[in-house]
Parts: sequence; C-alpha cells; structure tokens
Amino acid sequence: MASLIPNIIKNSVQSPGEILLFNYFKNENNQTKDWKVLHSFDIAQHRKKKKGEADFLILIPQKGILCLEIKAHQKITREKGLWNFSGNIQSETPFEQVRGNSEEIIKQLKEFGAFKNIFVTHLVMFTHCPFSEKSMEWNRWELVDLDEIKRHNNNFAEIFVKHFDTSIDHHKNIIGKYNYLNDPKTFENFNEDFCSQIVKHLRKDIECFVSPSDLTKDLDKELKSFSQEQYRVIDANKDHNLILVDGFAGSGKTVLALELSRRKVLEGKNVLFLYYNRLIRRYLDHYIGLINESVRNDVNNKSISIFTLYEFFTSFVPEDYKPISDYKDIKPDKYSNFLLNYLLKAELQKKYDVLIIDEAQDFIHDSLGRNSLKVFNEVNLDIKSSVLSEIYIFGDFRSQELYSNSKNLTRLEFNQNFFDGNLHTLELNENCRNPLKISRFSELIGKIKYTKIYRNDNLNEVDKIFYKDKKDQLQKLKNILKNLLKQFKPQDIALLFFSNNKSNLKNIFLEDFDEELYELLGIKNKNVVENGEIINDRQSKSLRYATSIRKFKGLESQVCIILNITNFADVKSPSILYVGSTRAQYKLVLMFDEDEKKDWGNYIL
Repeated sequence: MASLIPNIIKNSVQSPGEILLFNYFKNENNQTKDWKVLHSFDIAQHRKKKKGEADFLILIPQKGILCLEIKAHQKITREKGLWNFSGNIQSETPFEQVRGNSEEIIKQLKEFGAFKNIFVTHLVMFTHCPFSEKSMEWNRWELVDLDEIKRHNNNFAEIFVKHFDTSIDHHKNIIGKYNYLNDPKTFENFNEDFCSQIVKHLRKDIECFVSPSDLTKDLDKELKSFSQEQYRVIDANKDHNLILVDGFAGSGKTVLALELSRRKVLEGKNVLFLYYNRLIRRYLDHYIGLINESVRNDVNNKSISIFTLYEFFTSFVPEDYKPISDYKDIKPDKYSNFLLNYLLKAELQKKYDVLIIDEAQDFIHDSLGRNSLKVFNEVNLDIKSSVLSEIYIFGDFRSQELYSNSKNLTRLEFNQNFFDGNLHTLELNENCRNPLKISRFSELIGKIKYTKIYRNDNLNEVDKIFYKDKKDQLQKLKNILKNLLKQFKPQDIALLFFSNNKSNLKNIFLEDFDEELYELLGIKNKNVVENGEIINDRQSKSLRYATSIRKFKGLESQVCIILNITNFADVKSPSILYVGSTRAQYKLVLMFDEDEKKDWGNYIL
C-alpha cells in the first residue's frame, strides 16, 4: 500500500470523498505501493489567504507531485459567480483553490534549494457528482468527476497517472518555462528515495518540548501555592501544638513543614528542623528560597536550625563520642542523656521553641532515632520546660516503609509508642509533585489512592523496558539516554538502583558502564564514583545521582530511570518501586528483568 502520512484519518474529517480516497490508499497494495500520500496537508504561508489546505498531496515516483482537491457534494451549481456546494457558498472556484495550493508547494520546494525541476500538478476530484461543464476557466485534465471514476471502476491510481501524463503534455507545450520536462532525467531522478526526502521536508517528524529550566520554573510556581488540604494542616496549628501529618509521597510534606517553620519564626519562635536523609539538604535549600527568601535569612541567623539527626547530635556530643556514623555502635542511653542535657541547656538560651521533623517514619528504624523521639516527648511533657513546647511531625506511615530489618508502625502506633497518643493526626492524600500518569502508576504500585492529582498537564507515559541480560540492559540504557538527552540535560536525570544484589548476573552497576555511557551522562572524571554510587549534587553539567532508591528517598529529579528491577518475591518490592516512582517530576523509565513479567504483571501490565 502507499505510505499514508498520517496513517489515520482525523475524526474531524466528514467528507465522504476524502474518506473514500483515504481507504483506497490504505487498501491498495499494487499500483501505489511506492507512492507517498500526505493527507490534510496544511499550507500556512499561503500567498492569497491566511492558510490553505490540500486534501491530498500525492508523490508518484518517476512522475512528480499531484495536489488534489476533493469535492464530495452531490449537487454543485454556480450562479452569478458564486459556487454552491450543497449549500456551501463560495466565490473562489475549486480550480483556483487547488492551483493556489499547488503554486505554494512549488514555491516552498524552490526555497529549499535541493528540490529543483520537480513537476507539480493539480487536480479537482468530484467524487459524488458528475461534472461535464466546460469553460475557459479550467482545463479538462484539471478535473475528475463521478462518471470517470465509474468508468475506471474506482481505480484511482489509474486515473491519477492518466491525468498526470495529460498534464505533462499540456505543460510541455508552454514555451520556455517547462523545458526540463523534455529531459528524461527529470523523471528518473524523482525516485522513491527522493520522494522520501521531500516528505521529510514538507511534513517532517517533529519533537517539541519545554526546556528543563522552564519545567523547573513551572513546577516552582505550582509549589508556591498551597492546596486546601495543606491549609487544613496550617489552620489546625491554631488549636493544636502537637501535630502528626501522615502524607503520601508527593503530597507536599517538606514544603509544608518549611512553611510552618517560617510562620513560627514570624511568631517570634526558634525552630529546630530535623530530617533523616543527609542527601535532602540541597533540596531543602531550594525549597527554602522557593517559599520565601526571608526563610533563608531565618536559617542564616539560626531562627531555623536545620540538621540531619546525626548532624544534630554531632553539634553537641563530646568529641570522644564522635564521629556518629554507625547507629549499631551507639549506646542509646548514653546518647539519650546527651540529648536531654543539651535541650535543657538550650532552654536557658531560648534556642528551640518548636520541633519540626520531616520523614519521621525513617526515625523508627534507627536506635538513635527511636530514643530521640522519646526524649523529645519527655521534654515536651515537662510543664516546667518551655523547650519544644510545639512539635510538628511529618511522615508517610502508609506507603514508604522500606526497611525489612525492623517493625513498621502505623501512624497510630507511632503516636502511641513515642508520644503517648498526644499528637493530633491529619492526613495529606493529594499529589502535588508527579504528573498524572506517574501519579496513577504510583497509586497502582503503592496500592493507594490520591484524593486529587494537581499536575495533569504532562502526557509522558511511564516507560516499562524489559531486558534479557546485563549486556541488553546496558544497551537499552544507552538508547534511553540518547532519546532523553534531546530534551533533558544529564543533571536532570537520576539513575536509581532497585536492586544492588551483585549475585544477580543481570544487574548492572557503575563499574559496568563503558566510556560511551559516561560520556552520555556528562561524567569526565570517574573519581566522582565512590562506593559504587554517584552523589554529586553540586554538579551543574553532569549526572548528580546514581544511587539506591532508599538513599534517594525524600529527593526528586525531573527524570528517574530505575534499573535492576527484579526479585519481586521480596515483600518490600512494591514499596521500594513506589518510592522510586514518586521521585520523578516529569519522566519515569522502569527497567525490568524480563523473567519478572509474570510476578510484576499483577501490578504493572
């Protein structure tokens, strides 16, 4: 069959003649097999009107280009210079219309210098009505009517070739202008490959996208406004000074926690802001400036003190007890006493009136974290103390539990175990971070339901790629990156390892990357690779993160590519993939071991 571009017909096309011809080209497999057919070809730079449209533009090898106008009306009249096509009145003749379109095509081809001496002709086809009228205004070869179509048994290819040859003979008789038609090479050179080049010029494949910097600006604008659900948390602060917010991934917990910090400083209070993952700091810095530049000043003058849990302890424990790097070696009682004594001293300096904890669900999987929570509650309950008189805790106790080495707690259990049930609990169930399709996939894999998804403007599918082995996964990663880098920069992409199990021979690691992959990722100095990962968050022109999903928790990237998705038997697998998926702000690519199709099918296929 002919190459139809596009190969589907618009729903808006109502003309039975256009539909008739479109279906002919779609089903004819012999005479037109090397033809190129452009349907509904728009001509934006028309010489006589703002815009023209050729119903069909047909490229016939060894011939030329036929510009075709379809008139599918059952009754056609002309009275006092006005044409009436079944009630559609117009002054322009169909022949003027198709000639104008044809001339514009010739003009465009000439402007593109490589296309010279191409014969372009035109034809009006009356598919549903006889038209035997003669006039000085048109030539007989310029039209085909219903009677001729019937004589040729709807063999449109035969009709077009016949009229093409008649048109060539007509133009050869025009002295001077069409001498090139007497040269056989004119038609020999108009071969199938040349037709393909013309198609690429006239209706090239296009790929338009918003720049990554503009994407970031758009997202920042969205983050600056709070939803009604988020305002409910802020308003609850008027009646409660002990609050636990349980929010899904992407619900805006971190931004909300920082906004609450800002409001507390405006009330004249000092804030201690704690979080768990040390990699989050750069994102906190971004959000601080995003919410209000005054927040940055509050941080600089210590009105808001931001630490990871371990940084906080390092700021006051005796030197003999540093570095605090491995929670397994920590003696809980000893460090609990250090914390209690420090907070009591802080009261004298009025240092911490308010405690805000982000990603609190991670604190319970660490002995230092668990004991710290108990101390915070103890200090708050001391009616003689003004330290930590307000506590606001943000976490996801329903869907971001990744640690299999300790018991997970619901928010009610967390509240009861560490704060004697005194925290007023609220939920955040809306998604402010992820575009619609990523949000829907996250709902599926996390077995949750967002009450509202704000970012419904993104049409990117969640790409699911299956690999056979290590070599295949590496090659497919290269292909993915080459495509993504047309729109995004290396620093906009995060590589997240679902599995770091080296006994699985299909898994890939940074040590498996060749020079081409490093070049694609903008990495010139391999020294940025430490302990098998890249944590390079200060870089502006190369990949910043290649790490595990667990370490990337709480962070985000415009593009996330999740590698080594395997071993679904692990009960934590859905939670891990949920967390990884919700890190993507615009594009998500998942790379699965093809042997996992059956197990993963319950979730993604």
